[in-house]
Amino acid sequence: MSTRKRFQFEFDDEGPRTFTFDYAGEHAQQLDVRLEDGVPALYANQQACALLARIFGKLALSSYEPGFHLHIEKDFQAEGVEVMRITLIGDTK
Repeated sequence: MSTRKRFQFEFDDEGPRTFTFDYAGEHAQQLDVRLEDGVPALYANQQACALLARIFGKLALSSYEPGFHLHIEKDFQAEGVEVMRITLIGDTK
């Protein structure tokens, strides 16, 4: 049996150079990226998936320009080991 769910959040467009996001709680998000047979594999708990969804939503809907990028650390810990970089590219249509 399926259950319909809705994902919704509000955020401020902070301009083309500033990006902030809220954590669910200290050490709640677990995120890691590993190479498996040469392919990046994302390991994330549900809290990390929800945070990534909000991050990608802000990137998609705000005034960021191509080249804007974020450095994502393991478990989203500031000053941690960088495991992923997200860089916006221009439309190629």
